[in-house]
Amino acid sequence: MSSLRWKVKRLLAMSPGEMVARFSRVIQERFAPLPKETPEQTWQRYYPQIMAEAALRSFPERLSLHPEALPEVERARLIHEAD
Repeated sequence: MSSLRWKVKRLLAMSPGEMVARFSRVIQERFAPLPKETPEQTWQRYYPQIMAEAALRSFPERLSLHPEALPEVERARLIHEAD
């Protein structure tokens, strides 16, 4: 399938809302691209009041564990591979 043919088929498969969202994202990236910065600088831009290291240490404590999320066979295989 040619590139043009694929693009036309993709456009025909999109809903009008998806087309508007993608078009607005393209325009935004063209006129106001994201800054080229390190992950640490991005964190400080979005969360200036929170220290990244402290937040990363607290995430595992705040996330609840769900042992039933994996089937028993898969959990046993993962534990065996980890050992």
